[in-house]
Amino acid sequence: MRAVDGKNILRAYAVKYNQLSRRIGWGFREQFTPGAFDDALEADFSQVGNDTICRFEHDTILGRRSSGTLTVGSDDIGLWYEIDVPKTSTGNDLVELVNRKDIRHSSFAFIVAPMGESWAEDDENGEIRTINKVSRLADVSPVSDPAYPQTEGFESVKRSFEDWKKENNPEPEPENENKNWKAHYRARQLELINKHLNF
Repeated sequence: MRAVDGKNILRAYAVKYNQLSRRIGWGFREQFTPGAFDDALEADFSQVGNDTICRFEHDTILGRRSSGTLTVGSDDIGLWYEIDVPKTSTGNDLVELVNRKDIRHSSFAFIVAPMGESWAEDDENGEIRTINKVSRLADVSPVSDPAYPQTEGFESVKRSFEDWKKENNPEPEPENENKNWKAHYRARQLELINKHLNF
């Protein structure tokens, strides 16, 4: 956080490339490759549906690209954003919480482009979702509980899922009591994620 001409400017990374998230969804981890946001950043954000909004905890608006109060970009490290924090009750609360280090991370909401993701599995990390193309960046957000802990730090900052396309769902597992319970659990998690993503 820095003050410029009487304004509070907050700059942070919403996500850092090639860094794994915490376990999310039903327990998979996620990462973004460099360039994943290029198409979304080049979209005409003056058009309805293309704008990116900055929200505090994915809730109250702080600024947006189309008004010039939010700037979003990408570099070798990751997706960054810079917000002119408004002098509103929410903005003033954010400044106080950042200065107290109660808010130290960031998050974001996005939509994956068609064929813009892949899945793999390894013994150490389990299922890994790699996203290499995002079609829309819906929001960036200072948050208290991020999916990506590497985003800690402001200035030197819902999250959402686009769930698997139907053809990318795991193959059905052999039926037995334990595996049926696991399949039911995964189906329920996808149901909740889809419900949450209807923004």
